[in-house]
Amino acid sequence: MTQSLAANNYCFHCGLDNPSGISFSASINQQEVFFCCLGCQAVAETINAAGLDNYYNYRDRLADTVDLSLSRTDYL
Repeated sequence: MTQSLAANNYCFHCGLDNPSGISFSASINQQEVFFCCLGCQAVAETINAAGLDNYYNYRDRLADTVDLSLSRTDYL
């Protein structure tokens, strides 16, 4: 999936809008990329640290996001 998400407007990992006034970033595939939250940053850094950063070159859709309207017990 070719991404134009390298601009800091959208999360590199999930594609959600990045919040204004807060910056979460990391170096993935030798480029600085930006994230909507610390969770997406942590997942991307973990993927990169595990040597699996080609995931971002070959994925065919953005990562799923969590539905924050559900409570923890809704999954049980």
